Amino acid sequence: MNEILWPKIDGKPVTWKVKMKKEYYIEDMGYLDSAVARPIFDKQADIIIENNLQGIVDIGCRMGLVNELLHKRKYTNYNYMGFDTSPIPIDQANEDWVLQENINYRVGTWDDEKVLKVDFNVDTLIMSGVLIYCQPCHEEFYKESGHHTELFDKLVSYYKPKNVIIQETLADQTNIHPDNKHETIDLNYYKSFDHKFYEFDLPMWLGHRAVIDVRIPE
Repeated sequence: MNEILWPKIDGKPVTWKVKMKKEYYIEDMGYLDSAVARPIFDKQADIIIENNLQGIVDIGCRMGLVNELLHKRKYTNYNYMGFDTSPIPIDQANEDWVLQENINYRVGTWDDEKVLKVDFNVDTLIMSGVLIYCQPCHEEFYKESGHHTELFDKLVSYYKPKNVIIQETLADQTNIHPDNKHETIDLNYYKSFDHKFYEFDLPMWLGHRAVIDVRIPE
């Protein structure tokens, strides 16, 4: 257990059922900022670049790591809006990208029209580790948003993107504490679309994950 990366809440490794927190510290999810987790974000950048996607909305973005990866690859001709419920990572992201007029971060939720609205054409949505919280076991978010397929349909209807990039954990996990209660979502709905499926097994908490490039029909 010491050789893999774990999320922390209040400085302690997570060894219980993880509930969504609307406000959190950057360090709480610091394992996602590590080089170990980088392949799942590199794949998201790959999809954007390979499809020449130029209007990005990143839901539950934290600090929007995909921007750093895109810029390192000299891919800069795009518009981006990311939002998250926690102000701490959003404040950091706005500070980091203050000189980039095409990159904007907001605090809020998908139920707020002022948060969702953008002034550019959206051709891709990123939903990285957020659909899992739209289930009855996460009461607060489920009450606000309904089932994860309903949220997906709502946001696809609103933005009309070409692609939706989904990242979620898979059911079969090696790196999980015995006291964790791990829920997953049924990905079959998203697989019913034209899609590409990428699977990862990384040395971190819940490291068996999938990135799905879902193609939305016109």
